[in-house]
Amino acid sequence: MGQNAVLAVSPDRSFVRDMTSLAMRCGWKLVSDAQYKAGKVELIGFLRPREISVCGVEVANRAIRLNANPGQRHLEAFLAKYERWAPPKCVDYIAFPGTVWQNEDRLRSVLTLCWNGERWHLDLVRLDGGWRPRGCLLRPCSE
Repeated sequence: MGQNAVLAVSPDRSFVRDMTSLAMRCGWKLVSDAQYKAGKVELIGFLRPREISVCGVEVANRAIRLNANPGQRHLEAFLAKYERWAPPKCVDYIAFPGTVWQNEDRLRSVLTLCWNGERWHLDLVRLDGGWRPRGCLLRPCSE
C-alpha cells in the first residue's frame, strides 16, 4: 500500500452497518467477529503463485495464518477515512474476513470493499464461492 492507513475507532463501538438490526427482516446473524485493533496496515495478496481463484473459506483460513484477519469495524474505519483512496492498479477489492455473517439459509458471508474507479463501496461475499483475483487483505504493519 503506497500510504499506510491508520485505523482509529473505539473497539467497543457498534457497527455502523449492523446487520443484526436487520435480522428480523433478513434473517442475518453474527457468527464471528475479529477483535478490533487500531494501527497501521498494509495490503497483502491472498492468492498463491499460479492460483487464479480460491474458495472464500480458504481465504478466511489464510487470513488467520497471515495475521491479516480484520473485521467489519476495521472496514468501517478504513472506509470513513479512505473512501476515495485509489488502490494500486492490481487491487480491485479488499476482504475483511474477520467478521462473518450468516443468512437465514445458513450461508456465511463476509464484507469486502470494492473499488469502482472513484470510491470504495461495500459488498457482501459468500465464503462458499470462488474468489476472483485482484483482491487483498489488510495486515497490521510495524511503524
